[in-house]
Amino acid sequence: MSLLFAPPFYRVTDNLNAPIPGGFVGFFATQTTTPQAVYADAALTIALQNPVQADGDGNLPAVWLDDSLPKYKYIIYEPDQVDPTVPGSVIRSGDPYNADLNYSAVLPVIHPVTTAEAAAGVLASSVNFLYSVGHVYRYGTNTNPGTTDMTVAINTAANVCRQGNYVLQLPADILLVSGSVDFSNITVKGLGGVWGGSGYIKRSSGSTFDIVTSTGGTILQDMRVDGGNSGATAGLTGDNISFKATSPAHPYLNTLINVSSTNARGRCCYIERGGYTSFFHVQFLTAGLHALECYAASVADENTTIRDYGSSQFGSCPNGFGIKLTESVSCAFHDSIIENTWGIQLNGQDNRALTFDGVYQEVTQGTVFTGQIVGTTLTVLSIVSGPPLTLGCGLSSGVAANTAITAYGTGTGGIGTYTVSVSQSAGPGQMNGSQMFINDNGGGVGLIIRGCFGGNVNMPPLANWQNVYYQGNSNLSEGPIPSAGRIQTNSAGQGSVSATGDVTAAQLSLAPGTYRLSGVVQTIVSSGGGSATQLACQITTNSAASGLSNSVSSLVEGAAQTQSFGASQDARVSAFTEIQVFSTTTYYLRAHIALTGTITEAYNGQLRAELIE
Repeated sequence: MSLLFAPPFYRVTDNLNAPIPGGFVGFFATQTTTPQAVYADAALTIALQNPVQADGDGNLPAVWLDDSLPKYKYIIYEPDQVDPTVPGSVIRSGDPYNADLNYSAVLPVIHPVTTAEAAAGVLASSVNFLYSVGHVYRYGTNTNPGTTDMTVAINTAANVCRQGNYVLQLPADILLVSGSVDFSNITVKGLGGVWGGSGYIKRSSGSTFDIVTSTGGTILQDMRVDGGNSGATAGLTGDNISFKATSPAHPYLNTLINVSSTNARGRCCYIERGGYTSFFHVQFLTAGLHALECYAASVADENTTIRDYGSSQFGSCPNGFGIKLTESVSCAFHDSIIENTWGIQLNGQDNRALTFDGVYQEVTQGTVFTGQIVGTTLTVLSIVSGPPLTLGCGLSSGVAANTAITAYGTGTGGIGTYTVSVSQSAGPGQMNGSQMFINDNGGGVGLIIRGCFGGNVNMPPLANWQNVYYQGNSNLSEGPIPSAGRIQTNSAGQGSVSATGDVTAAQLSLAPGTYRLSGVVQTIVSSGGGSATQLACQITTNSAASGLSNSVSSLVEGAAQTQSFGASQDARVSAFTEIQVFSTTTYYLRAHIALTGTITEAYNGQLRAELIE
């Protein structure tokens, strides 16, 4: 018959019980130096090289002994210092290993109680010596996976790992918890493969605690947390993974690799005042609130350097956002996937250097509400479903075409009044707000939206942001993502002059940002016996400035053109410039028209501003 050597696996350790990366275990016939065969399978058909070498964590593969052979002797070696692919010095040995094998006597020698366990208050009488230090099953028996409460066993394992710098090992089984498990300052690794495989930590039914908590210094890898909630019910408390610390401390230095957090009552992952946190291939799906929320109350206590490095999923949140950031600095999301959510929301007035690069967003929910429009005032009576209303949100269902929210009144996302772009009379009744790639409820300096792919969603005007970089974004069916408010135009209509002078042909009031401005003035018809001899235009902040390029006024540099022409000729001149606006400012397209004789000259003009940052 076959016999598994030190089930379920063996970790090669030194005499202080520290793992030996790349260590060796040799197997011999008892009381000899004659090697004796060992195998990789219980059927004893796949022979292993003898001695067997451990991996970088000191773990051996499964080693099966042939119990029909003479009893085994084992010798543990450290790697040779010159050539680590061969055994070096002997650490210790056991002979015979399987003589009238008594696991209760042998295993405490193989996996003895450590000083870290003693410091954590673990008694030898409570240890299952079949499992190595840090394995959850060493500290509790999972009699009925998914039913047996493993909270104490997991927290005991975590405390031991903090005391002795061990890796907490989560078995590939369902681990039910009835309270929070604290993974602060430890590394946790699931043994079931990517995203935990068939094993995961599961919340007990109806409980409201945060499942995995950390004050920082946590590495989670190959594991899953299941909150036991379909996500359909909003307003439930209890997050799946929560990084929080008592001020002034911050929950810094966290890494999540191949981690799945699903079916959260509240949020799949919540970070409060956190930083230096990285996501690699995470899966935050199905939540009663948001997939990921990073929150800080002020920029003085902000979130910072939170990064998703790609192929992560944030989705299936019918009552919340895929990603919600409040007062965050230097946070970036690369190649993230956001589906079946309210999109992305930005909050707080002093965010800095946020990046959304290659983000894929689809099936984003719009807002359904009851409201009434009288003139250009929208009164929202109730929110039926979906995200808060925001600037740039297009309206449909019973309203005039091209209607969008242009300013807040008493409402700032919910019930209250708003200004809309088209004067009309509509409602009261149900109306729809467009799907928004970003639900902008904040502001700041430095926002990059690049190479993002949206499913029939709009981009807000981002009026309270400076230094916005927006490039290469596209839509599933409509080409470029519509950018509400990013292009503004104004024309004062047709006017006329009967004497040489200067007029305002168009004007625009611009919020902070970087703009590309262009203005065009054209003479169109004249009457009388004289001639129009000169037409010029300038873009300026001075409402009384001349349109001539050599005039003394606060003109925008390089934004002038002058044309001279004869009688009975129409003319067209234009002006171009790029400007950075630091506070809301009105810009004027001023035109200079020179006349001779008794003539009345008609003209019109248009000023166009494109927000580029």
